[in-house]
Amino acid sequence: MDRSSLLKLGLVLFAVVPARADAGATTATATAATATAATATAAVEPVADVDALPRFVDEGVLLDALTPMLAAAREPARLAVIVVDETDPVRRTALERALVRVLRDRRREDVVTPSLVRARLGAQAAAQAEGAASTAAAGLAADHVVVGDVVPSADGAVLALKLLSTEHGDVVASERVALDGGGARSTAAARSVGVACADLADVIAEAVEASGVAVRAHRVGIPPLQATGAAKAARLDRFLQAELSDALRARGFLVVERSELSKAMDQLSLQELTGTEKVAELGALLGAQSLVLGTVAEAGDRFVVSARVIGVEGAAVLGAAKATIEREGVVSMAAVETRTPAEAALRSAVAPGWGQAYNGEGVKAALFGVSTYAALAGTVAFAGTAAWSSQRYTTLRPGQDGLTAVEASKTAAGLREQANVLWTATAVVGGLTASLWTAGIADALIAAPDVD
Repeated sequence: MDRSSLLKLGLVLFAVVPARADAGATTATATAATATAATATAAVEPVADVDALPRFVDEGVLLDALTPMLAAAREPARLAVIVVDETDPVRRTALERALVRVLRDRRREDVVTPSLVRARLGAQAAAQAEGAASTAAAGLAADHVVVGDVVPSADGAVLALKLLSTEHGDVVASERVALDGGGARSTAAARSVGVACADLADVIAEAVEASGVAVRAHRVGIPPLQATGAAKAARLDRFLQAELSDALRARGFLVVERSELSKAMDQLSLQELTGTEKVAELGALLGAQSLVLGTVAEAGDRFVVSARVIGVEGAAVLGAAKATIEREGVVSMAAVETRTPAEAALRSAVAPGWGQAYNGEGVKAALFGVSTYAALAGTVAFAGTAAWSSQRYTTLRPGQDGLTAVEASKTAAGLREQANVLWTATAVVGGLTASLWTAGIADALIAAPDVD
């Protein structure tokens, strides 16, 4: 890709940035997202096997190359990513995912994925940066773009990275990274649940964005995965639900809280969601645009995880992916996942809000903790003042503090009345404290994960 083509791509990306300034852009994007999801029934994406992609570049080396480039840009707000490799689409996809993973997970950057760039600009425009001005669309709002160009070298091929400013089209920084000639498979021997879920989340994000739906305006629900045999015994259904929820949330999705999802499923008398028959009903209750349905099953010394993104309107399959997890690593991690309702309740009995935090419900933990401790502090304050008034009343005598008999009698009467009021307040606030504490214990017990 020559400099003029890079400049054109940068200018096109800059042309769509102002669309974010419209005050009604968020609502419009959400509406468009729903409409697109409802009409995306024409073709079902093939299942993307995240383990099948070769690893063409070491991510540590990639991080070392990107770090000085981003430093030259002085903290970019949002990055778009795209790789140009017309000879090998598999290599292009693998390199794009590696770039997104390094920028998003290691650098914590706000990233516009390549699929969304192509959806906005068109595949030909994204590859050639020609004639793309007429395809301007809202939603990118990227101030810089990382363009990777695979170019031949004496040793095979290198990834030429350039960081463009979308405002001026200038090349801010550039680096070259050597590619692995063989393309080693990415299924590492110690592949973990977290890594598998991160890869699945990348594929899901790409599939949703490729359908024209903005991830940041997309509310998604993730029911527990359907598990069988050893996978169910290891409690991978709940574990994967939590890990996948975190991974999608980290990529900008609006993820339905687990407690809200459980209540909706109970309302529909659903233990698990295996088909698309109840997708519309569950999605409507949750206010979600799509649901992620998954399965996990044993396959020799591994577990195979499959996931499908189902649009609520029309039950359209927006995308699908699968990944494998090494069985040896899963057993130890699942053994750590020993949260039980009894332990959640016990924690809330020891410290208000602790059980909710244990269940992964941060907002409720804060509410129960703050309210209960505030009531407890009030109870202690009232009780302390009441005790002082009572003690003062019982020990007051004429002549004390220069009081006459009449003055001492009046003061004693006042202290007695004050003590009675304060003891009443202590009882009321103490009852409130006990109620809040008990409610916290009950809530932790009910909302705790079911490990049966």
